[in-house]
Amino acid sequence: MIIIKSRIFNIFLLLALIFTSGHAFQTIYEQLSYIVYFGAIIYVGIYFINIRKSYAKNLFLLMSFVIPPFFTMILDGSNVYYYLIIISGIMFAYGIATTIPFCKVVDIYLKLMTIVSAIAIIGYILYNYTDFLDILPRIYNSNGKEYAIGFVFNVLTRDSDRNCGMFWEPGLFATALTIAMVFEILFREKIRKLRIALFFLCFLTANSSAGFVLCILCLSLFLLKNIDLKKGNLIKNVIYFVMLFAFIFILLNMDTVIMNTPLRNNSYFAKLLSDNVKESTRYLAIWHNLTIFFDHILFGAGVNYVNQNMLYVADTSTVTYMMSVFGLLGVWYALSWCVGIMRIKNINILTKLVLIVIVMIILNKEPHLRLIFTWCLLFYLNIKVCNNSEIKSKLC
Repeated sequence: MIIIKSRIFNIFLLLALIFTSGHAFQTIYEQLSYIVYFGAIIYVGIYFINIRKSYAKNLFLLMSFVIPPFFTMILDGSNVYYYLIIISGIMFAYGIATTIPFCKVVDIYLKLMTIVSAIAIIGYILYNYTDFLDILPRIYNSNGKEYAIGFVFNVLTRDSDRNCGMFWEPGLFATALTIAMVFEILFREKIRKLRIALFFLCFLTANSSAGFVLCILCLSLFLLKNIDLKKGNLIKNVIYFVMLFAFIFILLNMDTVIMNTPLRNNSYFAKLLSDNVKESTRYLAIWHNLTIFFDHILFGAGVNYVNQNMLYVADTSTVTYMMSVFGLLGVWYALSWCVGIMRIKNINILTKLVLIVIVMIILNKEPHLRLIFTWCLLFYLNIKVCNNSEIKSKLC
């Protein structure tokens, strides 16, 4: 395995991943998408220089994601740039996953998100309750949304009461926090409670409806991880089971919990009421995309047709949007996440099922098709069987 040791290259790689994985700059400076072209070229070159038998079988995995959009591009005959960006992004992510150990990615990601979260809390307080950050430059993206730019801490000015961290919207910050929580809970021997508390505080300031659900699910992972029926620690297990059932009760009775507590006064919690969910654009987008998919099952309808007939901001549901644009690739995309998670070693089946639910919520609440880090995680899960204990042993 080749790992480039140049510090300059590694800094470039880190910045490339940040700017193409949901940073506010990705929606402000769309030219940053060119980064994936260069990354794809570099890493594919490394791959073929370093090709081995163990990598050869993984080439099929890469092709299973690259070939469908390639054929759709040919059949569509328009928006070639869009398809090339997608294909290059997939190849870029594949190159990263085959050259950088997953334990190293987990370690860097947790350290980065700890820094980002700490700055985000400080920035959130200063921006909303003082005038110290009024000096931040204001920039508009192509959709007319204004950002106050602080690089590590960015503000979507129309929703300044919702913490974005460095990302383009609060919901994406909640997603990044979810990934960090999963890494910390599942892949560290000793969980750093202060870090979990920091992430939890950021969840609250992000004020994301789906983020609240994801936070509860992450905490349930902590309980599931610590339940050990073999050791016979009855009192400890009973406590964990009671807390786990409490979380399950909250999720299954969300309407009752919200309507009978002060949470009903929070507009973002109110979005979680079942009637509001069914009327939400994200929920309607799923059914809209599926309708197109069933009319174009094999190679999809193509991005030109789908975008011209887009309703309910349909690309927020990544899985069903991919199904409508690329056909069966969207189905394989969802299945590959499930297969990869089920192959993780040394975690119990309940933990795996909760993790699948977390991933499906994330993928169907915002557009991940052009987020490189999401593709990296997918490849890490499927290129090599993820061994929980092995990763723990390599993390400090």
